[in-house]
Amino acid sequence: MNENSYLNPTNIQEESNSAISKLEKDNEAIRIAESSLNTFFNDNEIQSEAFASLRQQMSDYMAVSQAEAEENCQFITGQFNGMESALIYSNFDCSVNFVQCDMADDSKITIYAQTGENTADIIARVNEKLGIEITEDEVVTSPNDVDSLIGQLEKENPDNEDRYEEAINNK
Repeated sequence: MNENSYLNPTNIQEESNSAISKLEKDNEAIRIAESSLNTFFNDNEIQSEAFASLRQQMSDYMAVSQAEAEENCQFITGQFNGMESALIYSNFDCSVNFVQCDMADDSKITIYAQTGENTADIIARVNEKLGIEITEDEVVTSPNDVDSLIGQLEKENPDNEDRYEEAINNK
């Protein structure tokens, strides 16, 4: 293993947020294209049975396409949010179990987290270094909110990124 083998939590978080943002932009571009197609297909100047049939086929296709895009977006966003949760759990010394339930009509992964031996100390250091008041319960039940708060603090003051790393790593 070398230094490039290390999974940097900050990089993973940034990549996840970037991918989610790109996905949302792509979906917006698709919605704009669909709106243009709807305008074209709803133009009453073009009248024929063939065009009416094409109009219906496109309407059906777009309805299925929209449903699939929304489902894919939710799945991908859920996966990235799960990775971000796992990173927060790791930073705060929580133990995590990923449980996948596969049923005939559904499959989902549930994350169960518990505080670790050092969780309270890490939270105290983070609170002190960043001037915030997060709790063990918030870390376990709302890791994405904790992640967002820390990200916001880092954007407001880049020094907070170093302070956070120092608190997590007990430096």
